[in-house]
Amino acid sequence: MNAVILTIGDEILIGQVVNTNAGFIGERLAGAGVPIREVITVGDDRAEILRGLDQACAVAGLVIATGGLGPTHDDVTKRAVAEYFGLSLVADPLLHDRIRALLSSRNIPWGPAAGEQAMVPAGAVVLPNRYGTAPGFVIERAGTTVVVLPGVPCEMEQIMTDSVLPIVSERMNREPGGAAIFHRTLRTTGISESSLSTLIGAPDSIPPGVKLAFLPSLSGVRLRLDAVGPGPEAERRLDAAERMIREKAGRHLYATGDEELESVVGRLLASKGLTIACAESCTGGSVSRKITSVPGSSRYFLGGVVAYSDALKESLLGVPRPTLAAHGAVSKETALAMASGIRAAAGADIGVSTTGIAGPSGGTPEKPVGLVWIACADSRGAVAVRQTYGEGRDRVVERATFSALELVRRRLLDLE
Repeated sequence: MNAVILTIGDEILIGQVVNTNAGFIGERLAGAGVPIREVITVGDDRAEILRGLDQACAVAGLVIATGGLGPTHDDVTKRAVAEYFGLSLVADPLLHDRIRALLSSRNIPWGPAAGEQAMVPAGAVVLPNRYGTAPGFVIERAGTTVVVLPGVPCEMEQIMTDSVLPIVSERMNREPGGAAIFHRTLRTTGISESSLSTLIGAPDSIPPGVKLAFLPSLSGVRLRLDAVGPGPEAERRLDAAERMIREKAGRHLYATGDEELESVVGRLLASKGLTIACAESCTGGSVSRKITSVPGSSRYFLGGVVAYSDALKESLLGVPRPTLAAHGAVSKETALAMASGIRAAAGADIGVSTTGIAGPSGGTPEKPVGLVWIACADSRGAVAVRQTYGEGRDRVVERATFSALELVRRRLLDLE
């Protein structure tokens, strides 16, 4: 079984909304071993939706469409899908009651638009939407499964996770002997794509039957391993490939699968019973935000200070005035003093700091835009690293944030 993803919405075509739904669906299907044939995007137009369905159903056993299920005049997906399959729209009493109860709990009056949301193609299987009024639904015809989901990301993701993936799994079990694609993702940071490629070696160094892809981003490089075949055999090949990569590039790997760097750092801190606090300048609180995005981070995160001015670096973090005068705010000495200062002020086991020039102005030949000093202080002392990220303010902040987390990870694991 292979799949086509059909995303619907004028806002996607004109670039007003980034098509994150296709990325989420594709990743989840790939994780279930379903090959993705293609992604089709059409506007909120009946004829275009019918064309997209025709194109998708011609090549795939599974079609997942998303978007255009709302209650307004431009939401035409439901009627177009019903027309494509020659079905009428009928009221679903259970869905009607659920939508009425949801609106009542939010103090929203019932109206004609709400009634429209309770209409579904006759014979379709309704997929519950816990977060909104637009349900998903499934229609099966001639060996093709068509799943239609709302376009609101949180609603689509909930239905995809709770209802669609079990359906996909059941379909996969119905097709024994089919060639499925199995994936595994290794996450790295603190190393460039080219350097990582050199460490791992030529493509023929990967165990037979496994394909390796490099997926670089501002936060690091993901390594995606693909293997085709029966599950146990594919998993054995993936295990062999992962072992080989870990032997060559292990210190740069921080996670397998979906785990983010901030979760890894939090898990290490919690397992060691350690606490952390942040002193940030150029990152403006981004490091603290990442750390606290992890549920349960209150066990190890004590707090943070965003000290942009020299005066606050001195008064809140205890950076000596002579240090600022002699070396400047963007320097190894100031970064070390900031990390040690926040550690002492918060009573934390670990202090981490960032200070740099995010740009676009403020750089000099000695201290160019993109220069960032990152430091980490603990009971063994303090260390600092110098990074130069080039231009692009958001790019500098994001890369510095991940570098700070990676410095903490390596300090916790006693890595270089």
